[in-house]
Order: sequence, then C-alpha cells, then structure tokens
Amino acid sequence: MEPARNDLCPCGSGKKYKKCCLLKADLRSSSQHRLRKTADPVAKILLPYAMKVHGEGGIFEAWEDFWAGHPHKDFSAQSLYLPLFVPWYLYHWYPAVQDELDPGRHFPCQHTVVAQFLRKQAYTVDAYTRRYLEAASQEPLSFWQIDAIEPGKGLLVKDLALDRECFVHEVAGSTTFSKWDLLLAQVVGVDGEYILSATGPYRLPAKGFRAYIAEYLETKKLTFHTPLDLLGCDIDFLEVYHHCVENALNPTPPQLHNTDGEELVLTSSSYDFGPHDRDQVIQSLAAVKDLEGGDIRSDETEYVWVVKQKDAMLDSTLKGKVIVGSRQLTLECNSEPRDKKLREMIEKELGAVLVYSGTTAKPMDDLPRPSGSPQGLDLATLPETERNRLTEMIEQQYLRWAEVKVPALDDRTPREAVKTPEGRRQVADLINDWENLQAGQQSPQVSFDFNRLRAALGLDLE
Repeated sequence: MEPARNDLCPCGSGKKYKKCCLLKADLRSSSQHRLRKTADPVAKILLPYAMKVHGEGGIFEAWEDFWAGHPHKDFSAQSLYLPLFVPWYLYHWYPAVQDELDPGRHFPCQHTVVAQFLRKQAYTVDAYTRRYLEAASQEPLSFWQIDAIEPGKGLLVKDLALDRECFVHEVAGSTTFSKWDLLLAQVVGVDGEYILSATGPYRLPAKGFRAYIAEYLETKKLTFHTPLDLLGCDIDFLEVYHHCVENALNPTPPQLHNTDGEELVLTSSSYDFGPHDRDQVIQSLAAVKDLEGGDIRSDETEYVWVVKQKDAMLDSTLKGKVIVGSRQLTLECNSEPRDKKLREMIEKELGAVLVYSGTTAKPMDDLPRPSGSPQGLDLATLPETERNRLTEMIEQQYLRWAEVKVPALDDRTPREAVKTPEGRRQVADLINDWENLQAGQQSPQVSFDFNRLRAALGLDLE
C-alpha cells in the first residue's frame, strides 16, 4: 500500500513521503517535458495575434499596468522581467477600457489575448496546445514557496494563497533556487505535469518577505478558495512583488547592536592616577565583580569584563576591557550603556585614586573598513582538530537555540512555543528562514543540518 503524501517516507529518511521518495518518483514518471516543449513556442503564436487584437500600443499599455505604479524603465526586449511580463500579458491582461464596457465581468476574463485566440483561432493549433492555453488562462499569478528541490529535475512548490502543492519541472531553477525561496509565478499543469509558465526575475528570501506576503494574503483570504478567485488579484500581487523586490535590492542598512540589544558604539574612557598608585589600582581591580585576567603585556595589564548569561546561546558575554598602563587606566566597551556601567563599577572601587579624563565614542557605521581586510576567521586555515572543535561548538549553539527566549515567539523558548499548533508553525518558519539564509550563502564555513534542530523540537523533518 502506497503511503499518503504526508506520511513518513518508508525509506527511513524521517521526511514526509511527498518531500522524499514521492518527489523523486513523480519527477521520474512524468512525460519527457512535453508541457515545456509545448509552452515555449506559444508566445511566438500569441504575440502576433495580440498585435492584431490590441494594436501596437497594447503591449506598452500593458507594460504600464504591469508595474502597478512603481518606477520602471521603458519597455525593452532585453528586460529581465519579460519571463513574467509576457505570459501575464498574453493570459491575464486586458485593456482598461474593458472595465468600463464590462464592469460585471467574471474570470477568466473573455477579453484577454488567449481567450480571444481560443474563440477565433483555436483550430490553428493542436489539441494538446489548446489544453495548455485553456489551463494557462485559468491559472493565476501567485506567491509560491519552494519546499523541496530535486537538483537537475524540479521543485516541490506550495501556493501560499491557496495552500496547494505540486511538483514542477524546472531544471535551471533546481540548481539556482534555494529551499524556502519565495517566487511570484504562474504554475500551469496538464495531465498532472506542471511547469513554471511565468516567473519573476528575482527570488525573495524567506526571512522578512514571508511575513510581509502572509500579512497581505491575510487581508484577502476570505475570497481565496480556487485559482479562479486569484485571477482578479494579479495587479495587487504584482504591486506586492515589486515592493518586495525594491526592498530586497535596496535594503535599509541594519542598525548594529550588541548582545544586550544596544546600538554598537566603540567607547574609550580614560582615568589618570599617580605614579605610585599603580599597585593599589591593580589590587583594587581584583575586587571588581566580573573582571577576569590581570594579564601582563609589556608595560600594560589587561582585564576583561565577562558576565555569565542565563537563557542565552553563550555561557558568558565579553562586555568590555580594562587596560592599566603606567599612569593611565582605560576602559573599552562597544556601547555607551556598557561604558557607563563599567565606569560605575570602577569608580566604586577606585574613585579615590582615579581622575576621570574623558570618554570618546565612535558609532560603528562611522568607522572605515579597509579594502581587503579579513572578514573573520577562516576555519579552513586551522588544524583539523581545532577546526572540528570550533565546528562542533557552532553546531551546539544552533541546537541550544531551542532553549533561548525569542522575541518573535513572545519571549518564549522554541521548546515552549512548539507546544501549541500556532507556535509550531512559527518555530518551523523561523528555522526555515534560517536554513534559507544558509542556502543563499556561496560557501558557508559551517553547513548546519537543520533537521537536527527540527528533530530536537519534535517538528517534521524537511
């Protein structure tokens, strides 16, 4: 007996059948891309017919409508948006004048290029092509999430508006898209075989955009029951997509924060002391809570301000440094609140011998970044034992996230949140976003298997 789509796969992978062996079997058993071979030449047939129906100005009017009021360049045959625009123009667009002539229209609209072609010229194409055109006229643009990838073959995609799934033949996309990417696309199927008939030129990363799209769909969901319900929302979906692309291509620079959520500002506070007071300064620093070290470096002695953490991914946090020179004590922190706190701690113990001389503060955004400077530790340069130790430490931090209070979960830990259906969905989305970010990196130093985290939280494996 064949398993149901949502049953565990009998191969023992721990994944659902639909995302494991069913995906592979479905892609193997389908006909040899007959649908794609039919779809690709259709535009060469319909575009000349569109010229007859709407005249030379039709495609330019459609181009303006396509952008839904967003800034754009003039129509060009080299535009990256043609794979999305042309199918939309042929299958869904109709002139604005039809709104006045037919205000009570129903969908699929009878004034589109494909609808008029099927009424008047259907006899010029074979039966399978007619079936494809009929299917395309009834399939809307929608936002699709990539739930699984079979490299070199295709994708398992989920319609975020209608909560339906299908496998699509997409050889190129199966090697360039990442799992959990979001696409604005038209998926067309005939006889159980599906393709991406239209696709936006930019994939949207799950983090940030899934929530925005979901919020928009929430305002429309009462009218979304079948694909035909979405046909009248194409301009709205295009507007949402253009907005997302603008934000993806021109992101607002993030404000940098430390682990306490404070804006990153490099501070340096200085104190002077007498030439005979250094020993007393060193002795008094030993009594300051959370100061560790006392390491002697040439004519300086350095301490670190380390605070033990609770409910955090790290056992402790380095919050600052104290450097004792021959006649000066310097405090270094990465935020003004930390600097203030450390100064209070130091002055409580050494206020009698120190003279405050001032504080400098430099926001991180103001600091120059030398070209060619290293961006971080390169694990590949470390000995194997050290590399394995650091890799394991990083992976343990991922796993310990299950016990960390997360603001997006109303300050619950993921383990607490998964106790409710809505919490399970939220935690799954956060892990999917995390996995999507890793998949988008060209050469991540550590590729974490997020199914380990899913398994630890009792979530379905992906």
